[in-house]
Amino acid sequence: PTRDGAPLLTKPITAELGGVSPIIVVPGEWTDADLTYQAEHIATMRLQNSGHNCIAGQVVLLSSDWPQREAFLAELRRAYAAAPARPVWYPGAEARLAEAATGHPDAERHGDRVLVEVPAGEAGALETTEYFAPVLAVETLPGTGRRFLDAAIEHANTALAGTLGANILIDPETQASLGHHFERAIADLRYGSIAVNA
Repeated sequence: PTRDGAPLLTKPITAELGGVSPIIVVPGEWTDADLTYQAEHIATMRLQNSGHNCIAGQVVLLSSDWPQREAFLAELRRAYAAAPARPVWYPGAEARLAEAATGHPDAERHGDRVLVEVPAGEAGALETTEYFAPVLAVETLPGTGRRFLDAAIEHANTALAGTLGANILIDPETQASLGHHFERAIADLRYGSIAVNA
C-alpha cells in the first residue's frame, strides 16, 4: 500500500501454497531398470527436503490391473525405505507423521517416513491433508491404458485437495499408443504445474 494506505494493486489475485499432489503411474511394459528408476524417482520426489515441499507428490495413483503392479510396489517400498535419512524439521511434522501412521493400520513406518497403501475411496485424510512431511500414499484404481488414465485424472481432479502440481509417469510406447488422447488427458488435468516423467 501507499503511505496513505491505498492499495497499489487493484486486480484481485489468488495463490495456492500447497495441496495433495498426485503422481499418476500409467501402466505399461517396463523393464526391471524402469521399475527401479521410477520407484526411486517417486521416493526422491516425496523425500526431497523431508517432504517439506508444497508441490511434492503425496499420492501415487496406480492401476490395480497392471501386471507389474506388485513388482513396482516392491521397488517403491525398497526405494522409500532405503533412501538416506533426512531430518524432519518443520513444526508439527512429527505429529502429522504419527497421525498418518496411526490412521492406517497397514502403514509402514520407516524411521523418518511413512508409506501407506490403500484402495481408492479408502484414503480419507491422505487425499485431503497436505502432510508437508515424508508421508506417501499409494492408491489403486482399476483399468489400464486410456481407461486407467481417464480414471486417474478424474480422481486427481475430484478427490485430491488442491491443484498446485501433478506428475505423470509413462513409458514412451504407452504414450505413443495413446496418441492424441494423451494430450487431451493432460489438458483435462486441472493443475497449475504438470510434469511428464520429470
